[in-house]
Amino acid sequence: MINTGIVGASAKHLEQLKYFENFSDTLDFMHKLTQDFEDTLYPPNIIKMFGYDNETLMSYKIRTKNVPVQWLDTKWHYFYDTELYIPSDTKMLHAVNKKFDYVWRHYEKLNF
Repeated sequence: MINTGIVGASAKHLEQLKYFENFSDTLDFMHKLTQDFEDTLYPPNIIKMFGYDNETLMSYKIRTKNVPVQWLDTKWHYFYDTELYIPSDTKMLHAVNKKFDYVWRHYEKLNF
């Protein structure tokens, strides 16, 4: 899944993505996938969990338009989730666990 809050792209790749091309058709398709209980290998209780949002749409477009992706390593995109530790060389922190108070204290300690 692409986290649309931390995307960087060149003009060339944005053009290749064509995110808004046939946008209403794409939304209709995504909606159909959440409602289609016939001709599927998924049981209804699984289909009811299907959904779509900007991350799903971005990932779908990237995949179907063959847009290249370069994933960031943990130095550039550190998932701060279960540990209460932030490596000192972290460039960008993703506070998945929502412990923002700890993140701000860490930031203040490094910058003062």
